[in-house]
Amino acid sequence: MANTPHIIQVDEQQPTREMYVFGGRAPMAILRLPAVKARTGLSRATIYRKIQSSEFPRPHQLSQRAVGWLESDVEAWIINCIAGGANDR
Repeated sequence: MANTPHIIQVDEQQPTREMYVFGGRAPMAILRLPAVKARTGLSRATIYRKIQSSEFPRPHQLSQRAVGWLESDVEAWIINCIAGGANDR
């Protein structure tokens, strides 16, 4: 039986985004630039200009030519804008 593959029993369904949100845990997702632009309403140039001036979260390097933002960082920035933390969205 040493060569028998180990079988993992799954008793629960895989967690979904809704389970994380309604369960009180923040979802852990990476957003690429088109999604960040859609959520913030900012252009690519404005996003990178705000990164340079430390007004927007820095992206994380995903691969040699790809970056992404943590969804929680972008959401926190949006909440800060709504709360009056940035007047020039």
